Amino acid sequence: RLEIKSLPLLTSVVGLTTNPTQCYSELATVVNHVAVHLKEEKTTLLSWMDREKDYIIDLLVPVHDAIESEAGNSTKEGLMREIKSGLLDSVNQIVVVKNYSMPKEAATARRAGYGDIHQFLLSPTETTLNLNLTKKGRMDVHRLIDNNFCAAVSHTSRGSGHQRILVLTKRNAESPSDLKAKKERKEKHMELLVKFNMYQKFTLTLPPTGTKLGLILRTNEAFGNMTEIKDVVADSPLENFIPKDVHIVSLRGDAIGFVQPRSMKDTIAAFTEVQAAASKQLEFIVVPTSATSV
Repeated sequence: RLEIKSLPLLTSVVGLTTNPTQCYSELATVVNHVAVHLKEEKTTLLSWMDREKDYIIDLLVPVHDAIESEAGNSTKEGLMREIKSGLLDSVNQIVVVKNYSMPKEAATARRAGYGDIHQFLLSPTETTLNLNLTKKGRMDVHRLIDNNFCAAVSHTSRGSGHQRILVLTKRNAESPSDLKAKKERKEKHMELLVKFNMYQKFTLTLPPTGTKLGLILRTNEAFGNMTEIKDVVADSPLENFIPKDVHIVSLRGDAIGFVQPRSMKDTIAAFTEVQAAASKQLEFIVVPTSATSV
C-alpha cells in the first residue's frame, strides 16, 4: 500500500532525473489519484497510518513545496489550484446540525417506565447519558437495550463500587474526538488561505461592554450569509484598526473559541461576549468583498 510520506520525498528528487517534466506529470497523476481516495475516504489503497490524514495538509501541500525544478512549474501550478479549491470548499462548508432523536426507541423506554432514558432518546442533541444505578438497575437497563434497540444505543459501565455508572451512547453520534479533529482541520485550512493571501488575518482589542463598536454590518446572502463590514463610523474606537468592505469568515477569542458566524446575529453575539470577557482580544479572518472565489 502507498504511504503518503513517500510522495514528497519522491518529488524532491524528480528534478535529478533525465526527463523531469515527464516524471512530474506522472507523479502528479499518482498524487491526484491518492488525493481523491483520501478526500472521498476510499481507504483500501492507503496504509492504516494514512487513513485519517488530510489530503491537502498531508499530501498536496508537501508535494507542492517539494517541487524545486523549473521543469515542474506546471505541475506545481496545478497542485496549487487544487489546494486553493479544496481549502475554499472546506472552510465554506456549513456544518449541518444532526438530529439524534430516536422517537421509536424513546417510546419503548417510556412504556418500560424509564423516563430519563425516554427523554435522552427523544433529545435531538444529547448523545450520551450517564446513569448512577444499583447493580440490579444497571442489569435492567442492559436488558432493555439488548432486547429492544441494541443496534441504536450502546452501553458501558465505568468506575467501581458506589461510583460505578452506566453510560449510554447513541451509535450514530460523532465522538467528541472526531468533532475536535474536524474543527482543528478547518482551522488549519483557514490558516493556509491566509498564508496564500486569499484571506486576511488581524487581531483587535475590543472596547468594554457598553461601548459601541461603530461598525456598519450587513448580511450578504451571496456570500453564504457571511457578515459584511460595510463601513466604520468616524468616531468608532476601531476606526483606524479594522478594514472596510470585507466579509467575516471566522472569529477567535478566549471567550468564544473558534467560530464561523453564519448570520449577523451570530457575529454580534460573539462581539458582545468578547466585550464582556476578561480578555477582549479578538482575531478576525476576513475575505475582501471584491473576491469572487468564495
